[in-house]
Amino acid sequence: MSTQKIFGKYLLEKEIGRGGMGIVYKAYDNELKRTVALKILLQNQKQDVERFRNECVALAKLEHPNIVRFYEYGEKPSLYYTMEYCEGVTLQELIKKQQMRHLFVVDLLIDVCKGIAAVHSKNIVHRDIKPSNIMYTKDNKIKIMDFGLAKRILSDPGNLSKTGDIVGTITYMSPDQIAGKISTRVDIYALGALLYECLTYQELYRGDSPQNILFQILHESPIIPRKINDSISPYLEAICLKCIHKDPQKRYSSCKQLEKELINFKKKRPILAKKYGFRDQVQSFLTRYKLLLSFSLLLIAFVTVSIYYKKNLQRVRRNVIVEDCLKRAEVLIRNDNFKQALEEYNKALIHFPNHVQVKASMLRMKQIQEQKVKAAIAQGNNHLKQQQFVLAIGQYNKGLTYDLNCWLYFGRGKAKFAQQKFLLAIEDFEHAIQLEKHLEFFHYRGVAYRYAEEYQKALADYNHILQKNPNHVPVLIDRSRVYEILKQYTKAYNDTKKALTIYSLKFKKNPSQKRLGENIRILEKRLAKLERNLKKEG
Repeated sequence: MSTQKIFGKYLLEKEIGRGGMGIVYKAYDNELKRTVALKILLQNQKQDVERFRNECVALAKLEHPNIVRFYEYGEKPSLYYTMEYCEGVTLQELIKKQQMRHLFVVDLLIDVCKGIAAVHSKNIVHRDIKPSNIMYTKDNKIKIMDFGLAKRILSDPGNLSKTGDIVGTITYMSPDQIAGKISTRVDIYALGALLYECLTYQELYRGDSPQNILFQILHESPIIPRKINDSISPYLEAICLKCIHKDPQKRYSSCKQLEKELINFKKKRPILAKKYGFRDQVQSFLTRYKLLLSFSLLLIAFVTVSIYYKKNLQRVRRNVIVEDCLKRAEVLIRNDNFKQALEEYNKALIHFPNHVQVKASMLRMKQIQEQKVKAAIAQGNNHLKQQQFVLAIGQYNKGLTYDLNCWLYFGRGKAKFAQQKFLLAIEDFEHAIQLEKHLEFFHYRGVAYRYAEEYQKALADYNHILQKNPNHVPVLIDRSRVYEILKQYTKAYNDTKKALTIYSLKFKKNPSQKRLGENIRILEKRLAKLERNLKKEG
């Protein structure tokens, strides 16, 4: 039907909803001069006609501010009924925006409970409570709609159930509704699923097929709301979980009880869903009886309890933080991320400086870290010895992801030096020196400076070593080379002569050292060359 078409005494203005069974229009009643919502049955099958009439009967029995008002039923031109027209948005649309505050959700659900309680008072079960059937009007009212699946139960609505067909929207169906056992507690379950979705912006169960969702509803527990959104109050979470308990007897017994529970939560009173501990009772007492604290005795009691509460709460929070830090650190260690693992341990120690488990875990991590670093150094040195410089650098780099170890920088520097990348080698030797003032690091950096033709810096490193160890022969020889390049032949001569003297004394004590003898002959030739240069200068 198109816009502005006539249906009996009604002028159809626009389509506002459509389902498998019927279509809903915003319409104008020409006789009573009012705007209505007009629902027309599209299907003429016996089951659909019966369901349509049942919906009219159910709505006609209900008169409540939170239930859309029933106006009229008719069969010509075809089966239809009219009801109150409400402008606003559905709860489904509000959920999609993901902007609902938790107290707004509580207020909203209190009104829904009031409406459903009125339904149950007429021995009727809605059976299809879901976000798209809850309207939030422009004047901030809640209206419950769509009673197409409403079912009348003939006895006590709170306790008795009756087996029937499986009907409803799967996501909001309880295990007992799936089993065809209908009682008012199926609506309690649906309200819990509704609350869950408002708090987490996720459906209670999700799957790639209806069969998958049905299996989850019957056999699996949902994700705890606070695991999705940790800002949810644990008490509101408890209310939600009680509503969606798989055992209907462990849910709230009625919508009125659930409504009272939500009001108690809002006013920070004890609730059924979560047994209050001592700290919660104190907090509730202090909230409700602040005026009585004017008496000095109660004031003292208040201060004492507050301090006790605060300390215990802080201890609990610190314990939770420490446990989380330990768990995250374990995961990071398994991924060889020792730096971030250490940060997690340090965070834990801020709260408990002498925490035994944290310190033991740190020691164990240090041992693992040291083992991996030693293995990287050994493998890198082995590749370096075999002149496999790229592989060596790879091992040293791997080791540096575990820890900033001076010997890893030193080894990588030697590999880069061997590749004649002198400036890069100097950077690594500097990193090694910053971590440990080892003379060997200064020596290699001095040699790298010499090859990079930064002679004064090379001399500075050699001088530093010889101040610590004046008889360091390799450094004396290297410094003499620099002096020779700078044509300071006297200094070059003196360093070479001193190195030769030291080697000669060692050789006299142990003449069997052939390599030492070869070094002596090389130094003698070098000394003779320097003597000639000195004579040319003279």
